[in-house]
Amino acid sequence: MKKITKACLALILLSLALLALASCSKDSGKFDEGDKMTLVVAEEEAKVFEIPLSDFKKSDSVIDLLQYLKSEGKLNYETSGTMVTKVGNLKNEGNGYIYFYTTVEKDVDVSEYATTVQYGNVSITSSGVGAESMHLENGAIVYIGIVVWG
Repeated sequence: MKKITKACLALILLSLALLALASCSKDSGKFDEGDKMTLVVAEEEAKVFEIPLSDFKKSDSVIDLLQYLKSEGKLNYETSGTMVTKVGNLKNEGNGYIYFYTTVEKDVDVSEYATTVQYGNVSITSSGVGAESMHLENGAIVYIGIVVWG
């Protein structure tokens, strides 16, 4: 009987621990009211969007942000497969390609090919993941520009 009691107690404690971990996870939750981030499209005259995040889930990505701006009629974008080919007036052509930069630490490029751009007094690093995998984060800046290869 003691073994059954101990096993049940261990199972209850394990269940409580898993429940606590699940409730601490913010990835599937919503952002708080007042949370926002900045999206900069580096056209000839930069377009800057301060985007409230309260309508987004923490599991959403920069593609969801672009889709939101498109649905609001504020910014057009196009993709080919998973590659973003056009944002506003920026488009892939010649040796120039749309390039994403971010202040979200878990998304930055950590390779030897990482580059940075300056926005105001903030240095923003190239993203090491695609736009569909880039995280939304309160206070973050995502900068979209053109990089020329070759």
